[in-house]
Amino acid sequence: EDIDAVVLSHAHIDHIGGIVGADDKPLFPNAQYYIAQSDLDFWTDEGKMGSPLKDFVEFLPGVTAIAAPGHTVGHTIFMVSSGGKSFAFLGDLSHHAVLLLERPRMEFSYDTDPKQAAASRVKLLETLAANKTPVMSYHFAWPGYGHVAKAGEGFHYYPEPMQMTL
Repeated sequence: EDIDAVVLSHAHIDHIGGIVGADDKPLFPNAQYYIAQSDLDFWTDEGKMGSPLKDFVEFLPGVTAIAAPGHTVGHTIFMVSSGGKSFAFLGDLSHHAVLLLERPRMEFSYDTDPKQAAASRVKLLETLAANKTPVMSYHFAWPGYGHVAKAGEGFHYYPEPMQMTL
């Protein structure tokens, strides 16, 4: 009941499966749900969701949506900022920290539009690498946090060591 916002990169089951219980009731009854307009239109009845996301709009304090279409029609990554630091949550921009980073133009069968997904991946990874923006992806090995850098025709992922403080 304390959760008041749920941010969705896209509407595939591995990303939204934990928002509804076995009884078909929302697990976060007080939450607003945020998703790209195009995914909202594609997957659901508008009356069931909160505000749709718009590209490059800070829709929650410190959270900005960035369109990354191709994996789904409205796939979105998020720039998260707090205390003067930022990182990009990649969603499904890259499903693999080696294959799709070293060969970002490779088409992936789980993408709705593989050519558009590859174009989004290249464009956004180039920006993230050039800006040295930290990235987070739960499709990457634990802890799934690090940096990407340009490497030949693709990119290389450099994981950050996990820092645990008490």
